[in-house]
Amino acid sequence: MLPTLRIVASAIALILPIAQPRANTFGAPLRILWIGNSYTYVNELPKIIAQLADSSKLERRPAITGILKGGETLKGHWANPALQAALAEKWDVVVLQEQSTTPITAPDSMFKYGKLLGDAAQKIGARVVLYVSWPQKTRPAAEDTIVAAYRRLGDATHATLALAGRAWLDVIAQDPSVELYQNDGSHPDPQGSYIAACVFYEVLFGKSPVGLPAIGVTAAEAKRAQEAAHRVLAAGK
Repeated sequence: MLPTLRIVASAIALILPIAQPRANTFGAPLRILWIGNSYTYVNELPKIIAQLADSSKLERRPAITGILKGGETLKGHWANPALQAALAEKWDVVVLQEQSTTPITAPDSMFKYGKLLGDAAQKIGARVVLYVSWPQKTRPAAEDTIVAAYRRLGDATHATLALAGRAWLDVIAQDPSVELYQNDGSHPDPQGSYIAACVFYEVLFGKSPVGLPAIGVTAAEAKRAQEAAHRVLAAGK
């Protein structure tokens, strides 16, 4: 079994259960291994997903374990012995998240190590989900490059794309004054993480997030996020 660790610094790779199902949930938990970085642990995205799942009538609730390191690439994760040990366990879903600018600056590296990780996940019978993030605030046009890199990897690994960045841009298109970024113009604020959670809810459970509760956002922000996530995933672009 993987050890439980507390978060001590974003620069340290962590292996920890970060979202567990309630004890009275029906059916076996959906075991998810999440390989990522600060775009995942800022605002505790997996916990938002788990809370959304708890609010709805799902047969299987998520039990999410994260291997998370701030700014880490898939190449760096692949070299982590703890990750190799984790991939020897049984998972239902493996989420892969590349460092935010690597799809633009080093797409071939992303593809190489993403495919190694995706192939390893498939060998243990896991479904692969790719966390397609958003562009930096000053470079909105870069989203097309980001999506293209993830789509290439997704085609090679038979993965599902969680199009969080596309949902962000959908929300921004509806209201250009909306703020989804922290002051660094990169990391998500609570509304940005909630949008990503809505995308993951539909990708993981096959159900629309429309009508789910607001968590850390206003009711109006939640409704807009839910509708954007569903619309983007329905379009599949």
